[in-house]
Amino acid sequence: MNTPKNHHYISQCYLKGFKFGKKDRVIAYDHVEGKMFTPNTKNIGSIAYFNRFRNDFCDENFIEKGLSNFESKVAKALKNIKKSLRFEGIDREIILEFIAMLESRNPIRRSSMKDVLKRSAEINIGMILSSKKMFESQLKRYGTKLPGEKVEYQEVRDFYESKKYEIEVPNEKVISHENNIWEKLYGIMHERKWVLLTPEESSGPFITSDSPVCLCWTKPGNEGQHLGHGLKNTGILFPLSPQLMLHGTFNGLEGTEMVSYQEVKKINMRIIMNSERFIYSNSRKFDYLLKEGNDLSEKNIEDLMKMKE
Repeated sequence: MNTPKNHHYISQCYLKGFKFGKKDRVIAYDHVEGKMFTPNTKNIGSIAYFNRFRNDFCDENFIEKGLSNFESKVAKALKNIKKSLRFEGIDREIILEFIAMLESRNPIRRSSMKDVLKRSAEINIGMILSSKKMFESQLKRYGTKLPGEKVEYQEVRDFYESKKYEIEVPNEKVISHENNIWEKLYGIMHERKWVLLTPEESSGPFITSDSPVCLCWTKPGNEGQHLGHGLKNTGILFPLSPQLMLHGTFNGLEGTEMVSYQEVKKINMRIIMNSERFIYSNSRKFDYLLKEGNDLSEKNIEDLMKMKE
């Protein structure tokens, strides 16, 4: 049986839209290490067994296989939108679901979710051990996995207070939470008004990143406040290709809009600032604007390579 190991959290069909030349390679910029390389799309945006879900009822790769079928629809929708320059109908439905998927299922969110679940578990254990009476009532209710062995309250409490343990959260539990978030985000995506942005003919390309769904404030003055997908003064930027960018807000009109080279550079700045580590492009030549003090300074690829932290 051929078991897939390399599971993409950023779909290959999406990354291929930013390839250069005939081979499935993109130009990648690592702004942590300050280097550039040209990986194949099958080797980026992926983690071994990221989608594996083990239980007693189904194949552990059923999620990976299901996502593969969904991504075939995504590839077709991306192709249709690039050809028609229209964001509507079934193609719109598929891409909105795709955006929700990317935002809900990624390594950063998964790590954060595990931390939340670990803290929650520790708080619950502390409540159970807050008194001997509470401990014994829970023990009577749920029993113990050590039949025949007596579990002493003080011994368990001492071990808990020693903190000499690790709480492990299985991927299966986190994936179940991710699926719930995916569904909720998909609904919120439908509440937004979407504009398909295209650059002026003389403009450089849009870029994408390892965190391509860029949630940002639409009005100045909110910087530094907590961002949330349901907040009204927020917008989403999502690169569809080097020549197409989606912009979704909770107000305004829908349609297609051409943006100036200056606007392209501002958008690229947001994509870079939203990235975790990697920028992906089909070109070695793209510009962006970076805020320095109260001014916006024009930057290029040489400046990006100096962003090493």
